Amino acid sequence: MMDIAEGISAFDAEWASDSPFVAAHTSGSTGTPKEIRLPKADMRLSARATLSFFGISADGRIGAALSPEYIAGKMMIVRARESGCSLVMLPAERRPDLHGVVPLDLLAIVPAQIDGVLAQLREIKEVRNLLVGGSPMTRAQRRTLVASGIRAWESYGMTETCSHVALRRIVADENSPFEGMPGITFELDSRGCLCVVAPAFSWGRLVTNDCAELVDSRHFRWKGRYDNVIVSGGIKLHPEALEREYAPALAGMEYYVCGRQDEEWGTAAVLVVEGPEVKDLDKRIASVVANRRHLPKAIIFKERFARTSNGKLIRTC
Repeated sequence: MMDIAEGISAFDAEWASDSPFVAAHTSGSTGTPKEIRLPKADMRLSARATLSFFGISADGRIGAALSPEYIAGKMMIVRARESGCSLVMLPAERRPDLHGVVPLDLLAIVPAQIDGVLAQLREIKEVRNLLVGGSPMTRAQRRTLVASGIRAWESYGMTETCSHVALRRIVADENSPFEGMPGITFELDSRGCLCVVAPAFSWGRLVTNDCAELVDSRHFRWKGRYDNVIVSGGIKLHPEALEREYAPALAGMEYYVCGRQDEEWGTAAVLVVEGPEVKDLDKRIASVVANRRHLPKAIIFKERFARTSNGKLIRTC
């Protein structure tokens, strides 16, 4: 892998070329990674939207502990070029060295860097906004951010949209809504999946496989992946929604819900908890769940969860 200076130089050369496109790769989170060509015009629009959202201008200072080889790192460079603000690119390490770097108006990181970044801040105002993306956070990481008091944001988007199309403040409520970036609105398709509407972008309208609840055309609540839906006894259950419902009874634990073949229910919702067995956990969950159909049909305890190389859960029962 090339170093940061080489990566920035390579991107700048590509950005200055006559080609109207920049090469990028999808994450592979829902399939095999593939190379796509992103219009530079779309990247500029996305960059300006983020700059407007965070109020960053030419006298600002932004940073990223990300590789310039990937879209998140590329977009931080574009944001700096579009605004004229200062840019600090740090190594994509678990504990990027912030000495002499802060204060920053915006710092972009991945979840694995949360602890390393927070440990170095003398005051939370040294980073005005912390942008966390790239992979889902664990509940422990979310709790750490909320407890720190830092102004942190979770991103929603994909490579095809040139980074995020929506952001939400990271707060204790895991069901808080996302807000669309300037110029972007949302609809639902017949499946209840989110459609991103952006007339100014080349793609115009993008249909996702993310089930959502619309608050209004600019705000939505993420319910979970359509691919993960469990049909149990004829009832559709969203694992991610069940996880949020169980949360009051599972404080401090890491857990997930998955579907398992079942003779009676067809597919049964099963709760998987990381760590040693907890006595009477089923009763604790029953005390916070109003709809009895939402209760897990079984609880499994695993010593450690399986995860992909970038930290995403492998949901197996």
